[in-house]
Amino acid sequence: MAESDYTRYPRAKTNAMGQIFTNLIHDLRFAFRQIRKQPGFALIAVIVLGLGIGGSTAVFSVLYQALLKPLPYRDAQQLLFVHNVFPKNQVSGGRRLRV
Repeated sequence: MAESDYTRYPRAKTNAMGQIFTNLIHDLRFAFRQIRKQPGFALIAVIVLGLGIGGSTAVFSVLYQALLKPLPYRDAQQLLFVHNVFPKNQVSGGRRLRV
């Protein structure tokens, strides 16, 4: 039976901060060995993460520019939007549409 990478390299006994860094170094070594064993998986993981982060950034940028960024006018909170609603089957001027 083969030993796992975690049992092959025992962790050092040091103080709490030294233990954290020792464990970090062991974990990074293990991660790099796994990446060397399966580079395709690592490449796909990096691509998926990049697309996810890029997509989130793009959506947030659009939403910020369209909805969240304050308007470049003095007292922008007092601006109003005026529009016209026509009754059904009518256009402006009150004329009826003939079908």
